[in-house]
Amino acid sequence: MEQKLSKLTTLFLLFAIALASSCYPEECDSQTINHQTEISFKEYSLFGTQCLWENLSYNGKVIIINSNEELEKYIACVKGSYPAIDFSKHTLLLVTGKINGSISEVAAKRLQKLSSNKFKLDIEINRYDPGMATGQWSNALIVEKLSSRSSVELNITLREAEIIYPIEIPFEGYFLIGNSCRWANLGYYSRHGDLTIINSNEEMENHIICTSGSYPAIDFSEYTLLLTYGFISSGPASLTSTTFIKNGANKYTLNLTIFSGPVMFPIWHFAFLVPKITNEATVAFYANIIF
Repeated sequence: MEQKLSKLTTLFLLFAIALASSCYPEECDSQTINHQTEISFKEYSLFGTQCLWENLSYNGKVIIINSNEELEKYIACVKGSYPAIDFSKHTLLLVTGKINGSISEVAAKRLQKLSSNKFKLDIEINRYDPGMATGQWSNALIVEKLSSRSSVELNITLREAEIIYPIEIPFEGYFLIGNSCRWANLGYYSRHGDLTIINSNEEMENHIICTSGSYPAIDFSEYTLLLTYGFISSGPASLTSTTFIKNGANKYTLNLTIFSGPVMFPIWHFAFLVPKITNEATVAFYANIIF
């Protein structure tokens, strides 16, 4: 009898242990697994397209995007489309934030799986002049398909960058071709060209007229528009080269080389989107016109 009671006690004890360690699926999802798994990813960029990020909150959160419909809430294209993503196999992680200072580089370093639906993303930001105005940043990564129930914790490491000037700054052309808008209120007085720095939609509307619709959207929280213009006896056939150089904390140089063709058209203008610069910045402008 005592042996039977001992066996029965053992069975009850094993059952109690199993019951205590069991969980419902949604509870199991939240439990940390024994080891952290590193997940591969690929950078996703709009550079080289005529598309821009929009409707970004810059709140230091990771947005999990699993369809083109979701992605189109955050992208505006002047022309063409954004780089294709196969959402049947992949998820896009879109992360934004803001820091004090100017940003020289934002890089995703590591993505880890902490549990079945929990992840951690390590972002490293190189900044300089931390006493300057707030700098906004964004980063997008393509990963293997994640559940819509997933959450991604963001871990940011700030590094103070050593800046050696001059630095060549990337830019994108801004075009009104095929649009019902045209540039306006520009003084075409100089054969060497003039430059207007535009940092808001209000400033933009002082220099553009649209007969219908509106001009291609610009996210002025991230970009500044450099609008150049001038006149010449024979119209410029093409813009052959452009460089945008940062010479100091708030000093820049924009260099254009314009080839002037035989077409008689007295005025010219070219516009460029560059990373956000302050209203206090000075931009030296030089237009080299080749006949």
